[in-house]
Amino acid sequence: CCVLCSRSGLGWDCSTSCATTLSSSPPRRMVLSSTPPLTRRLTRRSSTSDGWGHEGRSNHLKRNLDARFRALPDKKSQILIEQIRAHTQLLDKVEGQLLTGAEDFSEVKARFEAEAWQQLDPTNDPELDSLLQGRASDVLSTNDALEYQKCATAAESRLRELCILLEIRAGADSPESDRAQRMSLQLAQLQSGFGQNKSSQSENVQFAHRSRLLSLCMGPIESKALTSLQERLNESFLRLLRR
Repeated sequence: CCVLCSRSGLGWDCSTSCATTLSSSPPRRMVLSSTPPLTRRLTRRSSTSDGWGHEGRSNHLKRNLDARFRALPDKKSQILIEQIRAHTQLLDKVEGQLLTGAEDFSEVKARFEAEAWQQLDPTNDPELDSLLQGRASDVLSTNDALEYQKCATAAESRLRELCILLEIRAGADSPESDRAQRMSLQLAQLQSGFGQNKSSQSENVQFAHRSRLLSLCMGPIESKALTSLQERLNESFLRLLRR
């Protein structure tokens, strides 16, 4: 069926209705020439790639899809994430309770499954394994809630610094409360010569995924602070992948 019939929705016979309609319609050249100049300009504008037309929307969609694919971890990173989660699952069972102080510190500490921890496979990444083992040592070696709180403060500080570094790299803003630390980190980067040349897309992707792995290993951190920092990390992670 032709365009006229398909748009009518009435199921007319093309051999009769369309022939009548077309025969009574003015020539196509005359219809086009009667279109006001402003309308023709607006019509041409809608088909350009400036974001208004189909091509602009297609390019925007392609950038978003590319960013989503880059956000997916490669096979090696996925294995590391699974190994990290196997460790953090054991840690999470006791860390939150130790931080709240709702129960006796020694009793909660005794619930840590040290034997199961020893049987876990290491990531074979020295930096990641060091962070994870440090969390386990904090559980086993601290003797009271106040001492353990100091461990949490130090871990939150490390995660906050990682978050700010990712925000700097992604060109994202940091909260007012972190502006002084951000300026200090940027100054240190300038003094070391970092940032003089624009990072390539592959370098940004590598930095983003590395930051994610490191963030998964850091702790213990109080729930409210952890949620806030994770939201900032995720936002900067995706923003950096789109650059």
